Amino acid sequence: MLIHQKDMIIRHAQTIDASAIQSIYSPYILKTNFNLDSEVPTLESIKERIENLSQKYPFIVAEYKGEVIGFAYLSDFYEAFLAHTALLSIYTAENCPLKGIGHELYTVIEFLLSQTSTEYIISTIVADNYRSLRFHEKEGFELMLTFPKLARKADCFIDVVWMRKAINAASPIIQYPAVEFDFERDQLITE
Repeated sequence: MLIHQKDMIIRHAQTIDASAIQSIYSPYILKTNFNLDSEVPTLESIKERIENLSQKYPFIVAEYKGEVIGFAYLSDFYEAFLAHTALLSIYTAENCPLKGIGHELYTVIEFLLSQTSTEYIISTIVADNYRSLRFHEKEGFELMLTFPKLARKADCFIDVVWMRKAINAASPIIQYPAVEFDFERDQLITE
């Protein structure tokens, strides 16, 4: 367990979370162009993703009252010569009962990365996903590149944005003063 607050837990993902992750991920694929996948990944492929990515990067879930309501993970950013850079993915449930779960997940990801050799996080965002663009700006990401009509989904061309953030010995308590820890109630545990 990484963070435990009253009814919300952020912990490392396990393969038993694959079904919940698939349920969260599916609407982004089937109902929006915010994820460029055209098919929902199988449970087996999600389990493999959890196992493979967890060997190198954090893959975490947020759980509220025993139900997974969000997840975040990092993966390699394309080529080996970019080994100091990771690609960020964050998703929250369509009807998430809590606000700020994306921020909580991101805060934990950044804290865990501050203890590694990763220097940058890149996020690939569909340009008309304004909520995601605002989220990343709020978290300190800067616009790197915009690729007009780079992708295509459902016969529509889609602009794609890359945003980047440098990781500088992050501390969720120092960099995120809105996150307050009551040490009698909350626990920050690094495994």
